[in-house]
Amino acid sequence: MLSPTAERPTGPTAKKTAKTGPATPNPWARIAIGVFGGYITMTLLITASAALLPIHRSDAVVLGLLVGGLIYTLLFIHVFAVDSWKIALRDLGGLSAVSALIILIARGISGS
Repeated sequence: MLSPTAERPTGPTAKKTAKTGPATPNPWARIAIGVFGGYITMTLLITASAALLPIHRSDAVVLGLLVGGLIYTLLFIHVFAVDSWKIALRDLGGLSAVSALIILIARGISGS
């Protein structure tokens, strides 16, 4: 065991003990992804659910308004809960792509 005053090994064979770089290099990236990406994803999710639910269009709009705040909040929290802003961007982009695909399929089926 090394004493507190003993020299630690250095060089290419030395073991790395700490991560390099800050945990969040740019918090503004996460904020921008949370605000803008969360809004776009929330809008697409609400539109996809309105296209799929078998209820009247006005009821779907009211449901979207009520659920929209919850979805937006959860997406914003998710952006800061993941390890990297790149993962958050991938997740929101994937949800947006799936929602857009559902919207296109639902509109193609209904003919509107």
